[in-house]
Amino acid sequence: MPDVPRHFDVYPGGPGTSTTLTFHEDDGETMAYATGAASTTAIALAVNGTGLTLSIGARSAGYAPTTPQSVDVRVYGVTAQPTAVTLNGANVAGATWSLSTRVLTIPIADFTTAQSIVVAYPSATLAPPRQVNLAYSVALPATTPAGAVVYVASSAQGWTPNGTALTVSGSTATGTLAVTEGTLVKYKYTRGAWTSVEGDGTAACAATANREVVASYGASGTTNVSDTVASWIDECP
Repeated sequence: MPDVPRHFDVYPGGPGTSTTLTFHEDDGETMAYATGAASTTAIALAVNGTGLTLSIGARSAGYAPTTPQSVDVRVYGVTAQPTAVTLNGANVAGATWSLSTRVLTIPIADFTTAQSIVVAYPSATLAPPRQVNLAYSVALPATTPAGAVVYVASSAQGWTPNGTALTVSGSTATGTLAVTEGTLVKYKYTRGAWTSVEGDGTAACAATANREVVASYGASGTTNVSDTVASWIDECP
């Protein structure tokens, strides 16, 4: 892939909280990772009353992009202009902050070497993630039975097949699902049971792959989701 900024999204907890993770990379195309062509990067976040520190370790050996890949670190919930943003002790000239989105964006280089980002801000300027409404608008197949109830089955509700009921009007189903800002929601459409989950519309009559959306607050607290259901698997011959 050409170098386009990747987004590393950070949702800090309150003062005194911390978390760690391991970021895995490979070429995304082949099975070479199985024979060692893969790398890991250790990442740690620590939050205190006056700021946070994001520590990014050096990428391990095994895999590296053929060209450096930029990364935009986006820190959510920052409700006031940070007093300082540093990378390895030096001010980050390209850092930007938006009051409307409450996001601090910090452009950094690839994960080749260890990096430490320190953000300083007045106390009590971090806000918890907000609620976002996923607003679904779904085009239904012509074969949808009259009076059918269509549902969103999602990871946000433990994958119950009748998680959120949508309102059906003609060939369209609409409705909302409230989730926390920044949540990656995986979902499918059903008519209330896994035996009537949406199909891929092919002769194989397989269930569709999981759909997914990230809940972004944006300007209004709503993320619009538009999909088309090709078929229902209980209609297969």
